[in-house]
Amino acid sequence: MSKKEKSVGRLSRAFSLSIIVNLIDRFTNAVYNTLMRGLFGRIFTAYSAEEAAFEGGFVKNHFKETFRVESGVRRVRAKISRAFETSFLLGKLGELSRELLATSLKLYGNFLLSFGLYSILIYFVCGLVPSLEVPEVSFLIVSISSLLASLPLLVSRVSLGRALGYGRISRLIFIEAFGFKNEDFEIPVRKSKKKANFAILIGMILGLLTFFVHPIYFVLAIAFLVVAAMVVVSPEIGILATIFLIPFCSFFKNPSLALAIFVIISTVGYLIKIVRGKRIFKVEILDLVIIIFTVVLFMGGIISAGGVESRNAALISCVLILGYFLVVNLMRTERWINRCVNALISSAVIVAAIGVIQYIFGYAVDAWIDKTYFSDIGGRVVSVFDNPNVLAVYLVLAFPLILGKISGATTGKGRLLGWISAAIVLACLVFTWSRAAWLAVIISVILMGLINYRKTFKVLLVSGFVLPFLPFVLPDSVVRRFTSIGNLADSSSYYRVYTWRGSLRAAKDYFWGGAGYGSSAYAEVYPQYAYAGIEAAEHSHNLFVQILFGLGVFGLLIFLAVLFLFAQKSFEFFKDAQDKGLKLMASAAFCAVIGALVVGMFDYIWYNFRIFFMFWIVMALCCAYIRFAANETERKRMNSDYGPESASIDI
Repeated sequence: MSKKEKSVGRLSRAFSLSIIVNLIDRFTNAVYNTLMRGLFGRIFTAYSAEEAAFEGGFVKNHFKETFRVESGVRRVRAKISRAFETSFLLGKLGELSRELLATSLKLYGNFLLSFGLYSILIYFVCGLVPSLEVPEVSFLIVSISSLLASLPLLVSRVSLGRALGYGRISRLIFIEAFGFKNEDFEIPVRKSKKKANFAILIGMILGLLTFFVHPIYFVLAIAFLVVAAMVVVSPEIGILATIFLIPFCSFFKNPSLALAIFVIISTVGYLIKIVRGKRIFKVEILDLVIIIFTVVLFMGGIISAGGVESRNAALISCVLILGYFLVVNLMRTERWINRCVNALISSAVIVAAIGVIQYIFGYAVDAWIDKTYFSDIGGRVVSVFDNPNVLAVYLVLAFPLILGKISGATTGKGRLLGWISAAIVLACLVFTWSRAAWLAVIISVILMGLINYRKTFKVLLVSGFVLPFLPFVLPDSVVRRFTSIGNLADSSSYYRVYTWRGSLRAAKDYFWGGAGYGSSAYAEVYPQYAYAGIEAAEHSHNLFVQILFGLGVFGLLIFLAVLFLFAQKSFEFFKDAQDKGLKLMASAAFCAVIGALVVGMFDYIWYNFRIFFMFWIVMALCCAYIRFAANETERKRMNSDYGPESASIDI
């Protein structure tokens, strides 16, 4: 072939390729324009109109007028606020906190040394006296740890405040994460011999009391008091710490109760701030529907076939939903919202790393697998959770947020750290062997791409030609596991399908009011409607079926209304968003919720209270980003309307 013919061939291929690319571009634009301008666009971008109607409607105006007219309410609130501001207790707590920050580390070393020595003494006394019970080894570990921790402190002359403000780790926690200012820790040492003697005395007393109480409880009590004091000062810290601790509540005897207590402490701190006039509480139409859903959920626990257990489950769930309102009302700046996201991501990466280590060292759990169909799967990781499916939903809620951070990273180091985090989470997600979670991640990532990048649609069209070759690239075990979705030959799929059918049979008889909220109500009613061999199911393996079963059709409709308003609010923001960074992170949170709902089609994701809490927190983060963007837009408009150049004098 001549050079001329080759040149013509290249031009012809380039021309053909340009035509194809042009056609794809036109098709993509047509699809996007149809979605935005068509019925879908009109329905899912009408949130502002609905919110305006709500703001000017009877319900909100009635409450506004009530609080305006009732001067007694205002007087009571003013008195309560003044009482808080002039409170003897608050004043003394403030003085105490300043004294503690001004105390040198040496005195804290004296306390720990005294506590450690006397608690070790108690340990050996109990061991030497035959009539006394020998304490656990953990008793000695805590005592020795206290002793060792005192050694570096004994040679320090720096105040606790200065140490917290200038230490690498403490600065990262208190200033970068918790938002304290540098000047909050600029506190010089206040020397006092009385303090030194007092520290030794208190250490001795607590050390001797370990004869009756395990020393770890003193450590936890001190930590609890410190955290509670910080939350009262800044309730944002409470919700931030709670988000980070979601998976690690497993280390408590009752993880759900521990999480609920963290939320209650944060709520109390927030309410104190509201009473003092230092925080606000705003209710949108979405928030109102969530409140209604919470009330229905609570009533589902009170009027239930599950009795006391159902009531307790409803109470914990209602407390955990408060997390949504804490986030949307407390996290009012981009920096605080990002801190919440960073706390969630950091926690998820740690959890995922634990899961990967479990798999590498052969600690994966051999349960929840049909060995006749998947004999080559060694086991499924659970990390700090009790079930691989629970871990999978947790990672599904975290993964899109990691991608959002990667896309928004401005430094190479940030992007590298993001990709490493994503790889760890994705690897752990694979090792859960949760097919629903894999599908959910694929859908959430694609949706996130479609929202933020129009080229995603082109990539999807092109990738259609690549899909047939994926089985030759991916491991056979992964391909067979994923393609088995819907295959009733797998006992897991068979079990789910017949659990759905049995649950729906029960839901028909409890259609209007539901059988009651919680697993106890399900265990009481479901076996009567179950198919043979499927009587032992603990839940319906479907979020929507479970809500219908427990709360009835009205409960399901209200929850669907929550999702509809959430989607409206989100899509309206995505359509008109001016800040690409805020749009990116809001869409990441939105897609994380969608991913969780995809898993919810195959499993009851709210069976674990921590995932229930995580679901509402991620939804709240999306709403918080949108609220912040709206507030920034309004602020810029106000500055433009009332700036110096627009000033006028009316006579």
